[in-house]
Amino acid sequence: MLLASCVILAQDDSAPSPTPAQSARSIEEITVTGERSLLSMKNALERAEEDMYRAFNALNSSDDFDIYCITETKTTSHIVQRACEPVFLTNLRKETSQNALSQIRNAYTTDGIDVTLLNYGLSFLESDKELKAQASAKYEALSQEILRIATENPDYMAALRRIGELRAEYEAARKAKFESE
Repeated sequence: MLLASCVILAQDDSAPSPTPAQSARSIEEITVTGERSLLSMKNALERAEEDMYRAFNALNSSDDFDIYCITETKTTSHIVQRACEPVFLTNLRKETSQNALSQIRNAYTTDGIDVTLLNYGLSFLESDKELKAQASAKYEALSQEILRIATENPDYMAALRRIGELRAEYEAARKAKFESE
């Protein structure tokens, strides 16, 4: 309707004006609402999260706070999962793994494997829970950064709200589907 008004205003004044019958005629609008599948809801949520993380990464004050998502399969599973984490946690995991690997390499000698050195090297590996505990101060700073950006940027705040709505919709649909079976 707005486009039609702009076209009429842009026309030359000498052009004949539309008759009342033409301007009063409304265009029919059809709205189709169907059930969305869980997969389409999950995909919409993931796209919204990717957009929000992209915006956050552009607005935050430190590259350490950037958040990236990957799709991975856990070692003991064939189920593909999506994981999003800040760069500082990825770097901490990488550093811990490199330290463990350098110690584990010492366990392999020309005489075979020194089990004591191998166990010592494996002790350098830490669980995600332990890594997150080590990075608790960084997580607090990340939370403050998210809050700062959300209060300063209304579009980012709207994206956060939209993700909350999409997540609630998805969880409700998932719960309804799997609890009824």
